[in-house]
Amino acid sequence: MTPTVFISDLPPIESGGIATHSIAWTMASVLADDVTFVLTRKYHRRISLEPLRNLLGHKLIIYPDFSFLGLRSVSNFLRALFDACLFFIIWPALKRRLNRKGITRVIALCGNHWGFLPILWLIKRSGQFCVELYMVDDLPASAQMHGRKLEAWWTSRLESCILPKLDTVYTISKGYATRLQNQYHLKRCAFLPVPVRQISIAGRERPTAERTCRIIAFSGSLNDLYREPLQELSTILKKLNLNQKAPTYRLRLFSARKPTNIVDIFGDNNDLELVVGLKNNELLDALSGSWANFLPYTFNEALRTMVSTAFSCKIAEYLLAGRPILVYGPDYASVPQHFMEHNIPLVETSRGNLTSLIDRVDMYPESFLKKKYQHMLNQYHSPMALRRHLRFTPQQ
Repeated sequence: MTPTVFISDLPPIESGGIATHSIAWTMASVLADDVTFVLTRKYHRRISLEPLRNLLGHKLIIYPDFSFLGLRSVSNFLRALFDACLFFIIWPALKRRLNRKGITRVIALCGNHWGFLPILWLIKRSGQFCVELYMVDDLPASAQMHGRKLEAWWTSRLESCILPKLDTVYTISKGYATRLQNQYHLKRCAFLPVPVRQISIAGRERPTAERTCRIIAFSGSLNDLYREPLQELSTILKKLNLNQKAPTYRLRLFSARKPTNIVDIFGDNNDLELVVGLKNNELLDALSGSWANFLPYTFNEALRTMVSTAFSCKIAEYLLAGRPILVYGPDYASVPQHFMEHNIPLVETSRGNLTSLIDRVDMYPESFLKKKYQHMLNQYHSPMALRRHLRFTPQQ
C-alpha cells in the first residue's frame, strides 16, 4: 500500500461545525487504518481537538496557524493569507517528517476558503508527492453568493493556476466536476460522493403519531440555497392544515445553532418547530421519527452555478434515517440528478409542484424506499465506497 497522508484544511469534528468539519471527521475515521498521518490545524481557538487525538493517537499531526489571534472576525482574507504564509515557513520540517515515513501520496480536503490552495501548490511543487484534492465547496460561486466579488475573482485566478497542477481533483458533485473540467481543462477530475459514517439505515418503525400529525423535517442552515423552498413548504403546510379532516402537518427545523433569520423567513408560524444543537446520533434518531425529510434547492437563476455544483451533506443523515426523502429543486441541481439517475422516487424538479410531491409520499411502501436508499448508500456514500473511490484495497 502506498504510504499516504490525509490533510484537512478544516479540523475533523465529530459533532457540530459546518459540513466540511463533519466530512473531515468521516474521512479521518474511515481512512485511519490506511494513512500514515492525518494533518490538520486548529482553525478556531474554541475548537477542541481532544476527540481527534483520542481517535487517531500518534497518527495525528496538528500544524500551527493563527487561530489564537481571532482574525476571522476581522478579515477572513488576512487570516487566510497569514495561515498560508505560516505553512510555507513550517513546510520544510513537515516535509522531512513525511519523507522519513516514505510518504508519496497526499489526499487533501479543501476548506471553505482560498487559503488552502497555495498550501497545495507548495506541497506539489516539492516534486515528491502525488496530490489528490477533494473539493466540497465551489469557492468562487460561494464567495459570489455572499457578495464577495473580489474574493470570487481572486479565488478563480488561484484555481486556474493551481488545480491543473494537481494529480487528481475530486468534487462533491458531478456538476462541480463538469464545471472545473470545462473551466480549467483538468487532466483528472472525478465525482467523489459525500461519505457517511454508517453502513445501514435505521430500522425504526413508521411513527404511529403521523396518523394525526405528520412531521416534515429539514436539517441544516437557512441560507439562500434553501430559503425560498422552505418558505414555499411553510405556506403549503399552512394551507393543508386548514382541512380539519386530514392529518395536520408540522415543519421541524434542525440547526446547529439558532438562526437569526428564522422570523424573516417564516414569520409567525405556529406550525413550525425549531430544534437546536443536537449531536449526530440524536439528530439521526429525530430524523428517523419524522414522516418525511425535506431536501430542497432554490430555483433562483442567480444561484444556478452554486446549485449545480453543490451537494447537500444532509443526505448523510437523511439516507441513514430511512424516512421518505422529498427532493425538490431544478433539474440542473446536483441532488435531484443524483436521485433521478438511480430511479429513486419522490423527486420534483418543476417549480410550484411541491404539493404534488407531498401527495406522492404514501404511494411508496416504506420497505421499497429503504431498499432504494440502502443501495445508494452502498454504492456511493458508505465507508467502503469511500475507500473504493480512493483506490484503497478492501479491508479483511
